[in-house]
Amino acid sequence: MRRKASRGSRRLTIAAVALALIGGLAFQRYAAELESRARPGGPLTTVVVAARELSRGHALEPDDLKTAELPRDFAPPGAVTSIERAAGLRLIAPIAEGEPLTESRLGPPGGPVATLVPAGLLAVAVTTSLPEGTVVADDHVDVLATFATGAPHAETVVRDAPVLSVLESNAAFEGAGVVLILLVSPEDAERLAYARAFADLSVAIASAA
Repeated sequence: MRRKASRGSRRLTIAAVALALIGGLAFQRYAAELESRARPGGPLTTVVVAARELSRGHALEPDDLKTAELPRDFAPPGAVTSIERAAGLRLIAPIAEGEPLTESRLGPPGGPVATLVPAGLLAVAVTTSLPEGTVVADDHVDVLATFATGAPHAETVVRDAPVLSVLESNAAFEGAGVVLILLVSPEDAERLAYARAFADLSVAIASAA
């Protein structure tokens, strides 16, 4: 005939099971901590990376991005951690496939030009007679002004200005080639405005080397 377990023995059994569970959980936490310490760069963190190579000015869509896990110490400062955070914004710098996306590469909400203008610079439009395809975004140009009145002369009013974008101008300007959107300092913008009022402007393309 089986003897019934006493109340005291049942309590001991329950206590033993509870201690075993607590010990198991503690060991799991300890093992996970040891693993994270042993992993180079620390524990993993989720970051957003480019699903393909993307150019400056590109309006980000969810399909352009994906998530990846990196050791926390290897994640770049300001790494974006959510695709929703970046979707709909424009890139102010190009990004390679698989490269982590950072806040510094995201333009603020706004128009397609304003979002690409770094703080402290201005975007100005210069109408040229250059044929379409001669200059592309990220080329650098000088802007020259030819003054015909007084003592005729030519001078460079803007040097090594990066081209933000290139617009076809034939529809708006009879006989014109393309309009260059240039990134310039406020001082260069003033010199350019003065030269546009009193001189003929021309553009010289800087070497890509």
